[in-house]
Amino acid sequence: MLGQRGRHWARVALAAVAGGALALGVAGAAAAAPATGVAKAVEGSQVTLKLDGKTRTTSALALKIDGKLVPAFCIDYHTSVKLDGKYEEGTWDESQVKNLAKVQWVLTHGYPNADSTKLLAAAGVDTKIGKKQLDNLLYFGTQTAVWHFSDGIELGAWEKGLQAPNQYEVITKVRDYLIKNATDQPEPRAELSVSPASATATVGGKAGPFTVSGPAGAITVAATGGTVVDAEGKPVTTTTNGGQFWLAAEAAGTVNVTLTAQDSVSFAGCSCSPARRRRRS
Repeated sequence: MLGQRGRHWARVALAAVAGGALALGVAGAAAAAPATGVAKAVEGSQVTLKLDGKTRTTSALALKIDGKLVPAFCIDYHTSVKLDGKYEEGTWDESQVKNLAKVQWVLTHGYPNADSTKLLAAAGVDTKIGKKQLDNLLYFGTQTAVWHFSDGIELGAWEKGLQAPNQYEVITKVRDYLIKNATDQPEPRAELSVSPASATATVGGKAGPFTVSGPAGAITVAATGGTVVDAEGKPVTTTTNGGQFWLAAEAAGTVNVTLTAQDSVSFAGCSCSPARRRRRS
């Protein structure tokens, strides 16, 4: 994760590349280089919300890494982020933030990691809002879900003077969906690895489970000589940090599996507080 001394803490949103691939039975793991980034406010991203009973206007955040802006999320509502400040990798323990395992789930399954169409459908949202504006609303649906777990900050109901009602509804429904479904997800790792390194099974059975440790976001799994399956025996092609899979084959022999996490999403978050002012009408 990215961080500074004290409460100024963050983690790269889209830039950490776990890199390469890992085959079962091969020692070692592909590792990402430590990441650094500079905090920025996203231009044109301001929204006005009812947060913790008060009207707040805030902007989406991004980290500039290797010349590219990538989304970042606040995990400390009461501490201001230092814009143009440099953030470096650290650990969850250093962050001193609560409920990071659930925050990690929210960030893995929220914007921008989840497919936007599927996320909206899961949240029960039917809207004709344009993509750019919709992405901004999905960001704040995810952000307000993060604040729920990290700081106990709740999103109030719409009232006059806040974001347009149809836009507020998108934020609220996405937030509610993410909070309702969040489960504990382990801390992402720079290395991509699998445990155990090997397993055996009878023909027609499943070898495993194999547990994946690596960065957040989708991790591709592909097998030769057999099939990657889930607990129910259904074929799968992707997993996530902390996820499990099994291997199956129709004939005796060795099944090799390759896991790949390229341009994958590490834990996205940085300490910040929204601007304490009303939006001008």
